Amino acid sequence: MNYLLLVQVFVRTSRGLVSHVARQVQQFAKQYSDDVEGLVLVESVHAAQFERLGPLFPLPHLSEDARLADMQHFWTEGWKSPTSTREKIDFRLSLGSPLGAGALGDIPLRILTTGSFLRIPFLPPSVRANLQVAWIDLQKDFLELSSDSVSTHWSSSSHFLQRDNPHAITAVVCDLISGKRMRK
Repeated sequence: MNYLLLVQVFVRTSRGLVSHVARQVQQFAKQYSDDVEGLVLVESVHAAQFERLGPLFPLPHLSEDARLADMQHFWTEGWKSPTSTREKIDFRLSLGSPLGAGALGDIPLRILTTGSFLRIPFLPPSVRANLQVAWIDLQKDFLELSSDSVSTHWSSSSHFLQRDNPHAITAVVCDLISGKRMRK
């Protein structure tokens, strides 16, 4: 789990998890539900993302931008190899099967999404829109995990909200910590 961005937040007795990789955090929260008081999933990896988004990428032509060819390869085949990312993420291992609806009970769950695909300049506009819709649909699946789920969208940010707008994440975490929405 060396690739997992996992930050445990302690303020008084509140404990929350913030992650870019949903599966491991979900498992942790389910196993230690009495100790986890909130989850924030930031543009999280989804078990079906490659299956559902890969086919939406156009096949690159020789005259097109090499970045499109690289992206199309990653989303259709490249993701299967840990050497495909700088972090050496083993997506096959980290994706696993999704938890079922309600698996997290009433643990407050916040889903943060961005306009990630809309902001990729070398993708044709219609492809950007189709990918973005599919990505948002995948992220909505996480709402079923908890009876206390809320989704927030930042269209002006790329996939890396933690880099582009860390204050957005901080605000959501602070809201959870403030006790307004924490479990009693």
